[in-house]
Amino acid sequence: MNQNRNIRHSKKVLEIYFMIDVQTRGQHYIPKSGPCIFVAAPHANQFVDPILLITKTNRRVGFLIAQSSMERKWIGRFARSLKTIPVIRAQDLAKNGEGTIYLPSPLTDPLLVRGYNTKFLSTLKQKYKLSLPNKCMAEIETVVSDTELILKYPFENGVELLTQEKGSSYRYAPFVDQHVVYNKVFHRLNNKECIGIFPEGGSHDRSTFLPLKAGVTIMALGAMAEYPGLDVKVIPVGLNYFHPNKFRSRAVVEFGKPIEITKDLIEQYKLGGQEKREACSTLLESIYNSLLTVTVTAPDYETLMVVQAARRLYNPLHKKLNYNNTLELTRRLTAGYIAFKDVDEIKQLTQKVIDYNEKLKYFGLRDHQVHTTSLGRYDAFILLCIRFFYFLLMFIISFPGFILNAPILYINSVYSKKKAREAKAKSTVKINAIDVIASWKILVTLGVCPLLYITYSLIVVYIYIKTSPGQTTLLKDIVVFFKAFTFIPIISYLSIRFGETGIDLYKSLQPLFLACLPDGRRETEKLRMERLSLQREINQLIDEYGPRLIENFDSIRLVSKIINQSS
Repeated sequence: MNQNRNIRHSKKVLEIYFMIDVQTRGQHYIPKSGPCIFVAAPHANQFVDPILLITKTNRRVGFLIAQSSMERKWIGRFARSLKTIPVIRAQDLAKNGEGTIYLPSPLTDPLLVRGYNTKFLSTLKQKYKLSLPNKCMAEIETVVSDTELILKYPFENGVELLTQEKGSSYRYAPFVDQHVVYNKVFHRLNNKECIGIFPEGGSHDRSTFLPLKAGVTIMALGAMAEYPGLDVKVIPVGLNYFHPNKFRSRAVVEFGKPIEITKDLIEQYKLGGQEKREACSTLLESIYNSLLTVTVTAPDYETLMVVQAARRLYNPLHKKLNYNNTLELTRRLTAGYIAFKDVDEIKQLTQKVIDYNEKLKYFGLRDHQVHTTSLGRYDAFILLCIRFFYFLLMFIISFPGFILNAPILYINSVYSKKKAREAKAKSTVKINAIDVIASWKILVTLGVCPLLYITYSLIVVYIYIKTSPGQTTLLKDIVVFFKAFTFIPIISYLSIRFGETGIDLYKSLQPLFLACLPDGRRETEKLRMERLSLQREINQLIDEYGPRLIENFDSIRLVSKIINQSS
């Protein structure tokens, strides 16, 4: 009951306050009963991801969560109510090493490490991990003395640091035995329950997957080996966000086809040793390939930006795709771009798209606004006046709520950025640590909102007492308090909704204003013609290269050829 209540509460928080829209695909792949493991990626939103998945599976899912998160007061309490399984991570136990380390023979013996003023025998052991300031890591094979040890494998990209005159500083983390965690997972799966896991490990803000960890394969194969006849379904889940770090963002949760685990793979796992590792590797590869089918990944951020720009240009302005089709179109364009990016035609088009994006930034326009600048000056002026009037109306309506929520917005901004800086400093994989921003915005909002609204309600009661012509009673004061505490959140929520409309109206004023100016109209007309030219080129290249990449290309098009030609 407690778990169901928390799930409902989490869903309301996500839908009312944080997410504008969450769509799902492939829910028919979720078994209505029986053991299953939900394998989700990319892990782009630290605490939002598990809540989002729990609310969309229609199954009770027990997630694996870092022990360090469980030790946080409110997060830990909420996580325990959802029957999560805590996992002790080695990186959470990492400490600064004493002295410095260096490679005496980097070319002939890259596994030999020596130290200055170190105490290896008292601080390090076999299987401990060493990490350098540039985040590269290596595992210890043998500790020889206080100043010498042997690595299991060499540091990758660590030679420069380890050949400095005074060596390099380092951190060390102990080996953590996860058998207790695995046994808990096996027990739950045998009880026909569901497990949720993010195989990348921690959250991140990269455009590609982090290397998947083999733990999920041990959970699936180990449970089926431990309990003969148990049929565990591994379900890939793609978490695809549009602006994951912002309030009122959108997301698509896509469930893939369950991964079947064959009896041969289970028997291979039971053999142990190298055979066990190969079985885990085979299943991990299947999981990775399945996750690729339900997510959008790009080799780098620049590629993702080019693909998204090409998608906007390819899709006609008068044909609005839903988020599911937008996601699928982005996925196909990404695959096509990666496959043919070295073709001269694609290179030239890529540069044109980048130049077009730069011009949009110069004029302060978005791609979908370019067509607005083609209006006649009189029509543009009339539309500008109408939208400006509605913008003022939305501003006036939402302003009281904005004032009420201003402290929350300020605290959210400051605190979430502070947490992002802390997370980036501790992480070896985060770029800007935007993956933690949304989570902390929600946590801060949940903590600050009730206190702030109680304060506002007490202020209302105080004003009521001071302005009341007669003597007030305690009962009347309590009634006023609860009325205020009821209506203030409603006003706050309505202001958010009206504010969203106002922001959209404000964004539409810039192109209309440019369309009213003689010089601005000439420049934006050039931009509009450039857009049309790019759209034709993209259509031609997709028609040419699409069938080479996708079988039955014309029969599964998301944007029909007829519509694009007519546009």
